[in-house]
Amino acid sequence: GPSWTWKLMKYSITAKALKLRKLQGSIREKVLGAQMDLMVMKTKDFYRTARQILSKRFELRKQEDLDRRELVAARHKELRRGRQEWLDMVASSQDKTRSTTKR
Repeated sequence: GPSWTWKLMKYSITAKALKLRKLQGSIREKVLGAQMDLMVMKTKDFYRTARQILSKRFELRKQEDLDRRELVAARHKELRRGRQEWLDMVASSQDKTRSTTKR
């Protein structure tokens, strides 16, 4: 029905948003990498910045992982709901068949 197409739309929008977020992340990483290459620093500053960048990368990875899990969970939920709707439909059609054959 129309609700199903809406769910699919919502799902694909979510997927696109997550892809964009991932793209943003990789761009941000490239920028950070370029900044690293450009900077010539005192050793102390260099290590501090390197640590900051590593922790930032770790954060990005963690976020990507969360996004992926969220997407997988959403997909499972939709599949379960779709399956349940289908089962309900089958059950109701069987009930109708039973009631007509009883008469």
